[in-house]
Amino acid sequence: MKSKPAIVAEAAAAPDFFSPHVVGARRFYLDLNPPKTRSLTLVCGGVERCTADYAIHRITFPFHSIEYVVRGRGTVKLKNRLHPLQSGSLFSYGPGIRHDIASDPADPLVKYFVDFSGRKAGALLRAGFLTAGSVS
Repeated sequence: MKSKPAIVAEAAAAPDFFSPHVVGARRFYLDLNPPKTRSLTLVCGGVERCTADYAIHRITFPFHSIEYVVRGRGTVKLKNRLHPLQSGSLFSYGPGIRHDIASDPADPLVKYFVDFSGRKAGALLRAGFLTAGSVS
């Protein structure tokens, strides 16, 4: 019998930073406390179909994050600057970056996200021209 990768199912206690304001989601999370000595560690990711009242307000976040909007509209406020979100929007935030994300009630967001950490995480984002706190 083949063993399956250690991906924690949604039925287990999900991290408290996942929003409950979704009508559907497929998420995974791995080690939420990876060693700081690693160069790069994938922590979690997935896709979320947001509700009309979806809103996230965080002063900081423990991981580097990239989010990609595939459908819907909304806004993201990064470093006190408000940016519109729509299909094709890509944005990033991470440790020390205040961020506020909201869906347009008339056209809620559908977005993919990936969270990661490690010594090389910031350099990886800069190499891809998507530093933490930016929108592309």
